[in-house]
Amino acid sequence: MLAGATPALHNAALLGNMGAVDALLQGRADVNGTCTSRWHGMSALHFACMQGHAAVARRLLDAGADADALDAQGSTAAQCAMRFGHDAAALLSTKD
Repeated sequence: MLAGATPALHNAALLGNMGAVDALLQGRADVNGTCTSRWHGMSALHFACMQGHAAVARRLLDAGADADALDAQGSTAAQCAMRFGHDAAALLSTKD
């Protein structure tokens, strides 16, 4: 990946594209990889939570995403969700 680029898994999570998320995870994308673009340190889970994509967030968690991972500002995905007006508990729940 180029320096400053956003990983494909992050873009798929941001857009709520479950098909792309599944394909990338099957292709062994790093579920806990962080972004080096202007979204410093954010994981794909941060991106899904930022946009309120609960199904994508759950899929990432099922694939081993670390819900306690911190971005460069020291925020978890749950904190990111709340900052953007989303219900963090609903987004990060692994139960339907």
